[in-house]
Amino acid sequence: HITGRDEFFILECAAAALVPQTTAALVIQFLGAWRSLRTFVAIGVAYYGLIFLACIAALFVDALREFPGSSTWAQLLLAGLVPQFAYLLPADLTSYAPTNFSS
Repeated sequence: HITGRDEFFILECAAAALVPQTTAALVIQFLGAWRSLRTFVAIGVAYYGLIFLACIAALFVDALREFPGSSTWAQLLLAGLVPQFAYLLPADLTSYAPTNFSS
């Protein structure tokens, strides 16, 4: 972080915690699978939302100051990211994709 201020680093980590779920939701919406996977999206929003809130809480609670950007933070992100996309990739999302391509 350019400024060297911890507050901006904490905000960067909080924002980064929202990226995996936002990406998954965008892909699901684009493929037209929103209705069938909305529970899946809600679980992801709750999980990553808690990580986001923990990062924001670090701005106000000194005991959490080391959490954003720590190895625990990274492991929690991966713990959600890997199963989420492992579920999405083999899921039959190809059935949502257009099959009639005109040349």
